[in-house]
Amino acid sequence: MAIKGFDPDGRQAAAHRRRMEVLDAAVAEFADHGWRGTTFEGVAQRSGSSVASVARVYTDKAGLLMAAFRRASFGDYDNLQAAYAGLRLHAGMSVDERLGTIADFVSGVMQRVAPLISPLQQAIAEDERIRELVEMARARRLSTSQELVRIISRDGQPRGGAVEQVYVLTSGETYLQVVEELHHPAEAYADWLRSALDVAVNGRPVAAPD
Repeated sequence: MAIKGFDPDGRQAAAHRRRMEVLDAAVAEFADHGWRGTTFEGVAQRSGSSVASVARVYTDKAGLLMAAFRRASFGDYDNLQAAYAGLRLHAGMSVDERLGTIADFVSGVMQRVAPLISPLQQAIAEDERIRELVEMARARRLSTSQELVRIISRDGQPRGGAVEQVYVLTSGETYLQVVEELHHPAEAYADWLRSALDVAVNGRPVAAPD
């Protein structure tokens, strides 16, 4: 019986590196060419892979875009829940420390995925499979928002509507409004988000970003 994680000849590690190289190339291709302009051929050429090898793992462009979005968002973590678990938010942190850690994490994610938000919106408008995948991702993000509310509540009694507010505050659309439409620097977004999450859950005052 094979032992999980046992990779004596390095084949699994090499295959993982190749998949990450393909996803990094896909992130760049979608950012540069959008949903319509990105092709398996372009991703393969950029990653130094064959089209067949890309298509063997990602059978359609919708799956490739969502995998690229996860890669840009969470690095080597598989999903949002695993990425948050990696923050170790329950390890003796105060609420203020948790708020700061969450805000810094979300800010970093948004800076990495911002170039992919427009391609994703294009895909949602045009592709039924993308819409299905995004709906599943939104359900998972809503569940994560519920958990965040629980761990940043100061008295165990969060304000009404806190889950929905946290969901909106941590969205890519909100990030773009604060940084691109209101012209606040990305660094100020993290400070604003920290305060905004606190007021959404606990009712504390929030200041505008500098």
